[in-house]
Amino acid sequence: MNRTEEIRIARRLLDHIQNGTAESAPHQHKVEIGRYTDSDLWADEVEAFYRCSPIVAGMSCELAGPGAYMARHIVGVPVLIVRDAQGTISAFLNVCTHRGAPVAAGCGRASRFTCPYHAWTYDQSGRLIGVTSEDTFGPLDRSRHGLTQLPCAERAGLIFVGLKPDMPFDIDSWLAGVGDHIADDGPEMLHLGGERLIEAPNWKIVMEGHLESYHFASLHRNSVGPTTFNNCGTIDRFGPHILITVAHRHIVDLIGRPESEWHPLRDGMMTAQYVLFPGASITLLANGMMAQMVRPGRHVGHSTNHMVMGFYERPENPDVVAGQTAFLDFIETVLRDEDYAMGFEIQNGMGSGALTHATLGMNEPGVIYFHQIMRELLGR
Repeated sequence: MNRTEEIRIARRLLDHIQNGTAESAPHQHKVEIGRYTDSDLWADEVEAFYRCSPIVAGMSCELAGPGAYMARHIVGVPVLIVRDAQGTISAFLNVCTHRGAPVAAGCGRASRFTCPYHAWTYDQSGRLIGVTSEDTFGPLDRSRHGLTQLPCAERAGLIFVGLKPDMPFDIDSWLAGVGDHIADDGPEMLHLGGERLIEAPNWKIVMEGHLESYHFASLHRNSVGPTTFNNCGTIDRFGPHILITVAHRHIVDLIGRPESEWHPLRDGMMTAQYVLFPGASITLLANGMMAQMVRPGRHVGHSTNHMVMGFYERPENPDVVAGQTAFLDFIETVLRDEDYAMGFEIQNGMGSGALTHATLGMNEPGVIYFHQIMRELLGR
């Protein structure tokens, strides 16, 4: 986020704080409970939103340097992402073209990938370069048996992948300017600081929690609540994506100071969170950038959050590593024990029969926009 945008958003936050107001949607909005419980709708949304749209697969700092790779399962699709010797990333289905086994696991650095089943070998570009006992296997056109390539792109310190080989993939059009907005914060300076995989409730309930600060004072009363303003966040839209920026208590120190001295992000006076549709949250913090990749799990009431943190400070000494680990532990604890514990209870409540609709207030515009986007993109 560039300095002009920082100051523009800080002004809006201070206006709300001083006037006791909040960002507002034109009307309240009702969401049918079936939107959270209908397994057929859930399957349609996974297909339309996750398997047919560009999604965040990771952070650029996870693939630091030529030969770096990571293998992940994303909504049931095995994906291999590689940075080649020229620094360019490529993505493939992590599926050997012999019998379907994965050719890589975890993450690391490699110049080639060998299937553990029959040792067929592929290079960084996905070409089949080795076939065990090829003389007895029989005729084989290697050029037709390379790994299946997936569309991918790298923007704003993030790696985007399409999960279908031939799907439309115009990443700049899809990002609608939000990539440039994030990129101004210098993601190329980030160093991988750690990751967490957290079990979570319904992915929509998780994403709703990223889109409002109305719950801070009550749900987070002993964690982030005391240091932030409740029900005080600005909302900006970029196509299907939403930026929510929340204010920390000491942002009021800016009042009376010349704007030339304002550095609200650097000084930790506000936190900017980009919710990239369908299920990624990219948070700009004073100490770095965090990606949370929320993905539907085994059924309608389950998802996972793969959280990755890039820090500006290199983890070069034990004290720095300990501090970064403690920061990640804190975020994980808040999410798991507060947001997600409540989310699982909400999912149970949704399925109880007590409600036919959830009512979204005018002071929850981010959540309202999120549901409107889903309806528009799904067509119902």
